[in-house]
Amino acid sequence: MGGYVVQRGSDVALFGTVYSNPSLLEAMGDHQIRTNRALVDRLLPREAIQAQAVVIGHSHYDHLMDTPYIANAYATNAKVYGSRTTASLIASSLPPARLVDVGPAAAAGKGIDINSAAGATPRMRLWPIASVHSDQFRVMVPLSGVNIPFHVWRGEVSEPLTTLPAHSSGWAEGEVYAYLLDFLDDQGRVEFRIYYQDSGTDAPMGFPWGGKEPPDGKRVDVSLICLGGDFEHLHNHPEAIIKATRPRYLLLGHWEKFFVAQDDICRTSTVRAIPLQDTHYFIRRAKAAMKSARLDGKPIVPCPTASVLNFPIDPANHAAVHKAMKKPSTTYEFGR
Repeated sequence: MGGYVVQRGSDVALFGTVYSNPSLLEAMGDHQIRTNRALVDRLLPREAIQAQAVVIGHSHYDHLMDTPYIANAYATNAKVYGSRTTASLIASSLPPARLVDVGPAAAAGKGIDINSAAGATPRMRLWPIASVHSDQFRVMVPLSGVNIPFHVWRGEVSEPLTTLPAHSSGWAEGEVYAYLLDFLDDQGRVEFRIYYQDSGTDAPMGFPWGGKEPPDGKRVDVSLICLGGDFEHLHNHPEAIIKATRPRYLLLGHWEKFFVAQDDICRTSTVRAIPLQDTHYFIRRAKAAMKSARLDGKPIVPCPTASVLNFPIDPANHAAVHKAMKKPSTTYEFGR
């Protein structure tokens, strides 16, 4: 569902990792839904056990629902970083010490050091960025003038719940954030920088540094951009965020049809995308945006549950990575 496991050595973070697939009827009909533990057990990468952070952009079920199980069964040393709503929705499953409301840091423009021992140089730093969620879809009737956007499961939850939500509508969107995740070297300098969003936006919401140049001069190494939602009716998505982040590598996520399990997608070479969404159109626009911004390479569309992409920290290996990406494989191995 557009989730990622990101790793540098022993430093691991999860972004919105969800595997459970309630059907369209169950989700939109507000039937009871729950984590498919067997599916999580089978598909969650083993590296998740090492995770120090689970990072949540917003609290809809397709981004948060599996987090309590993953955090308790696998990522047992990780804290969950998200909105006040995120913490409230899963408060019945995790203790307060493992739930971090990123709102104050976002408002102050400050980073959050992840699992740094007292007096020690942190290994990762998370920068939350206030963002918004786009409409999910719209209904248009040709020649009638009907053009109705739909934005479902809005709302915020300010008080901790005593049980997990049982229906999709209970997983309220909450406050929305994009993030920068910095992997730091032994001197505390940024060694590798990732930008993550789980909903497309219009500038400046969700844009790092307010859409300006990074104050430390360090560009984004990998941008994880969201394809899902009613992106065609945003003003300039994905072009604006690609131009703002200028990543060395661009990954496009949250495009897959998440009402069915996608665990066999690479074996069968059958791609099932979000209904009523022109994924290929988005990819073409992203490709054109990279060319316009004079960025190397092309957008990467990871294969759900199967893609493993290893990017070099040293930009000198940049060209070799893009050359290898042209090969018909979902696993890429590169040196530092």
